Amino acid sequence: AGSLGTGPFASVVAQELASHGITLARAPVAQGDQGCCVVLIEPDGERSFISSPGAEGTLSAVDLAGVAVQDGDWVLLSGYTLYYPGSGKAASDWIAALPPAVTVMFDPSPLADQIPAEIKREQAAILARFTKLQLRTFLVAASFLIPSHHKQKTSFR
Repeated sequence: AGSLGTGPFASVVAQELASHGITLARAPVAQGDQGCCVVLIEPDGERSFISSPGAEGTLSAVDLAGVAVQDGDWVLLSGYTLYYPGSGKAASDWIAALPPAVTVMFDPSPLADQIPAEIKREQAAILARFTKLQLRTFLVAASFLIPSHHKQKTSFR
């Protein structure tokens, strides 16, 4: 349900999605291209991200209202979506209202520690709707939402 733009980067994304048989949940956004993220990897494995948001950073409640989701569907929620001021609140509200039979996967992204606190609290409240199997995956991802001074050492098996 994310936004796809209409520029050269968006064309590459659209072609790649189509090559995997993935259809768009809504029409592309006419007023912008896709953003870009460059990942720099140090010899020791440390990663640095340089991001420039584009169409994917704009997602409103109106955009999401037109997306049909049914029991058994899977939804991927990106930390980038929650971070962007143009999409975070709308995405958080939409995820919270999904039926329990929809599986939500969460990729916290490198911006997880910068997601607004209100949205972090809302997303943490969603834990109650997960099955035990889904909960294990979510807890690993949700650990990125908890400030480091509140974390306890936990083993996920």
